[in-house]
Amino acid sequence: MGIPASTSLRKLGVIQALSGGDLTTPELIDAARGCDVIVAHRSTPGDAAVFERMPELVAFLRCAVDISTIDIDAASAHGVLVACADESFVASTAELALGLLIDSARNISASTGDYQSGPPNGSSPNGGAPRVSKARFKTRPSSAGSTLPSSLRSSCF
Repeated sequence: MGIPASTSLRKLGVIQALSGGDLTTPELIDAARGCDVIVAHRSTPGDAAVFERMPELVAFLRCAVDISTIDIDAASAHGVLVACADESFVASTAELALGLLIDSARNISASTGDYQSGPPNGSSPNGGAPRVSKARFKTRPSSAGSTLPSSLRSSCF
């Protein structure tokens, strides 16, 4: 949780931040005892037991798009709001996936490594020393923080 977010939340009440990943249902119930709101890590389950044993709970928030491990019916029966993170990271995840697909299809990473290590046995096709590129490329950030052209961003995402 970022510093500005936790500072704002502390004005509303006590915050107990746990790190280390997903918790089991018993661990979650124990750690969040007395809390009004749970902000759960990616796939920490929101079983019926969580809502039954935590009558003070008002909201169960998931830091991921998927809420399939949260028992929505049990949450609703106990008057608990269930929500997930917005989809702001979906575009960047899709961009990474597209980049990895292109890399895989074109063998870019392996070819770059081969090129930078020079010809086999140190030989060079032109009889000289092997050449290794020292070029560094800089990317310009786009207006929306995406590396895809705007025409692709708007049509794909």
